[in-house]
Amino acid sequence: MTTALPLGTHDANWLEDPTHRAWLTAHRESLLDFYQPQVCDPDGGYAWLDSTGQRMPDKGRQLWLGARMLHVFAVASMMGRAGARDVVQHGLDFYVRGQGHDATYGGWFPVVGGDSPSDAKELYGIAHVLLAGSSALQAGFDDGLILIDEATALIDRYYWLENDGLCLEAYDRTFTQLDPYRGQNANMHMTDAYIAAFEATGRRQYLELAERAAAGLSGSEQRAWLDRLEAEGISRGNITIVIGNGMHRPSTAAERIEMFGEEILRDYPVLDHDCEDSGSLTFIGRSETGVDVFVNGAFFRADLRIVTGLVESHFMAGLSGGRKAICPGLVDKRTIEKFHSPAFLESPFAQNLILRQNPCHEESLAIARTVGVDFILNTTLDRDMRLTGVFAGDLEAAHEAACDLIRETVSVPVEREYDIILTHGGYVGRNHYQAVKAAHNALPAIAKGGIMILATDNRDEEPIGGPEYKSLLHMLKIQGADRYLKMIEAPGWRFTKDQWEPEMWAKVFRKIDEERFFYCTHTIPRETYDLLPGRCGLDFLAGEGWCSPVQAVREMVENALRFAVADYRKKGIEPSVAFIREGPYAIPYLATEKATAR
Repeated sequence: MTTALPLGTHDANWLEDPTHRAWLTAHRESLLDFYQPQVCDPDGGYAWLDSTGQRMPDKGRQLWLGARMLHVFAVASMMGRAGARDVVQHGLDFYVRGQGHDATYGGWFPVVGGDSPSDAKELYGIAHVLLAGSSALQAGFDDGLILIDEATALIDRYYWLENDGLCLEAYDRTFTQLDPYRGQNANMHMTDAYIAAFEATGRRQYLELAERAAAGLSGSEQRAWLDRLEAEGISRGNITIVIGNGMHRPSTAAERIEMFGEEILRDYPVLDHDCEDSGSLTFIGRSETGVDVFVNGAFFRADLRIVTGLVESHFMAGLSGGRKAICPGLVDKRTIEKFHSPAFLESPFAQNLILRQNPCHEESLAIARTVGVDFILNTTLDRDMRLTGVFAGDLEAAHEAACDLIRETVSVPVEREYDIILTHGGYVGRNHYQAVKAAHNALPAIAKGGIMILATDNRDEEPIGGPEYKSLLHMLKIQGADRYLKMIEAPGWRFTKDQWEPEMWAKVFRKIDEERFFYCTHTIPRETYDLLPGRCGLDFLAGEGWCSPVQAVREMVENALRFAVADYRKKGIEPSVAFIREGPYAIPYLATEKATAR
């Protein structure tokens, strides 16, 4: 949750910054010191360690963790670290000749011992064994080749699908019962493992398999999916792609190329949904919540309705993906207005990761059920935009599975509320409109009246947002959080596009004063920022001369943090400070509180 990085000099190539390189070396050694030798379980294999470095026997000896440890210490041994070879040999003994290896049916047990031992044969663990064996072989351990050859034989015999260029997920111990789930996380690790095996053995087959797996995980799979539909008898002329814009502007030509590629745009019609074009909407009846449902006609008239989407935490609907592709993605303006109304958004359940009793989720799901969806394909990503899961099938079941993964991976317990919070906009913070997600998501971690510093790259063509958003945001600055809410709740108020986003900013400014919010970006000029709430990061630049955007934002953040600390010290308070490394992708919560609804 919290970390501190040395910022070093302002060289253009910060990766070669000596200060940064020294920090990396020290951090690497501190991690290896933490694990060595405690990670070596006396009963064989590698132990799960708690935050103090104590072994946790209840966790058992887990294959993915053990194989990663073997890989890491094999690399460390090649770097000359004392004692690393002993750690590697300890793992090889366990996975080549010990309890970690299934001498009866082949392969390796995912969990040995502990409270929940398992004998399933999972591709995820086998991929890590292939990686570990490759690193061990390069480090001079002949047993590494034994792991490589057995892992390769198992993958070839049971997991690899030649037509797909990807692998199956898991079997029972005897390789007779196939798990129906198919994801892409294990296949992603297979790509890394194949490359490592090629480097260790020189066998070109591994490089070719890595290239095929990478192709299956990349955008080319998008075309393969369309080709599969055609192979099943659906002619190309009967396939239409509809972009669920909700109330947002139409996509640009450049954005379409980025999303689909020129080949798909050439071969298939791509339509933008327009929530205000009554001619493109179809009335299909009332939802179970009593709402008149108007939906995109091109989508509704299709014999086969497939929706795609990304599942991540959502500060209104709980989580994105699934039903949101329909509502608000493909419905009429009036329905979108209700979805974004204060009556919904001010509910205590209209919150990150919460679905039960969340009015946004319940309305969206009711409408999606009314419309009817035959198949969904949802994905999940990590903070570096790497694929972590693919969930396909039933509208509700597949989406729920994705939501479970996101809750598990993005929830971050914190022991207290901090006086100063530093966070960032991540990839999503492409403009001020979207950056509110990072500020809002940080609220559980900041103390009432604290200081929040938000660094973001507002790289969008319009770095703030549309004209309605700008006007409403200025109104928020003038009226304040409480009066803004009263204004949009008033009976005579005319619902205005984008009014919901300043409403979410208002939630931020109910907990911290507007002047204690520092917004650091290089793309919004000072004269424009004066119309926006919060303090402009440009106030914290020492000079007016030119510097790179990275240098500028770094200086803003450094000086803003110094200012914030000094502000507290003037009052005789030594402030607590936290940096949310994951920015908008982490959802902190007080460890003393439990979610009331999920």
